Amino acid sequence: MKTMILKSLHLGAKAVVVLTISLVCQCLQAGDLQAFRKANMQESRGECRKAIDGYKKLASHGFGEANGRLGDLFYDGSCAAQDYAAAATWYESVPLASDLTGYKNRLGYMYQNGQGVSRDTTKAVELYKWAAENGNQFAQFNMGSCLENGTGMERNYLSAAEWYRLSAEQGNSDAAERLTYLKAQMGPSELEQLTTFEQTREQLLADAQAQAEAEATPEEEDAGDDQPSGFAAILGAISDGLQQSGNRQIIRRPAQVQAYQNQNRGTALTSAVRCSPPSTWDTTTKTCIDKH
Repeated sequence: MKTMILKSLHLGAKAVVVLTISLVCQCLQAGDLQAFRKANMQESRGECRKAIDGYKKLASHGFGEANGRLGDLFYDGSCAAQDYAAAATWYESVPLASDLTGYKNRLGYMYQNGQGVSRDTTKAVELYKWAAENGNQFAQFNMGSCLENGTGMERNYLSAAEWYRLSAEQGNSDAAERLTYLKAQMGPSELEQLTTFEQTREQLLADAQAQAEAEATPEEEDAGDDQPSGFAAILGAISDGLQQSGNRQIIRRPAQVQAYQNQNRGTALTSAVRCSPPSTWDTTTKTCIDKH
């Protein structure tokens, strides 16, 4: 009996420790979020030293968006002396998380143009591709641009058109314009291939959507209400097996097909990586750049 009591007390103590650790982690997360908001407010008031110190402290805690904000500050020169090398270092340290894709998209732009790093279009494409496959419409646009112009990879209009289409379906008007332009430049054979590809894609989408609905749990159905209609299914439907003739750079199945749900988290903080004001379309590099 004494042994059983001692064993019960030991197991109970372990449960208390686990619960305590869990509660501490939750408190730290909540505290980090409050600290991030505070640093952002300090930045907006021009209290740059305090903001930078706050972001650096959060970065040391593993709060990835703080790394990205530090990259933005050094890239833009808005609250710190402009330093592309420092910006690249901070962007590199941003974790690979589906709600932080914009920072990797900007890092890709820096590699494409040699800002703070040695110019490396292959590395740029790798970064664009990761962000694009995780739902970032601006990275999808940049993938289309690279494929259209043969930047960092072999030129492929059919693959470019598909990336532009995915970006346009999320509301990117620049991507819609490029898609229209590309289709106007295609010959009859390419248009036929594109039409076949689109029809196959739509069928895969419908099949994936039907399967997802059939397998969804009540909790997943509730969560799905927060996602753009059909977007997760679109990414899930396009797989490595869909390889049309002459279209060898098509989109691969992403690791997380529901990554888009958090893409716009902190939109006001990361707008500089989007190809919309204050960013503009650069006719030389065929990608998004900041006006300054």
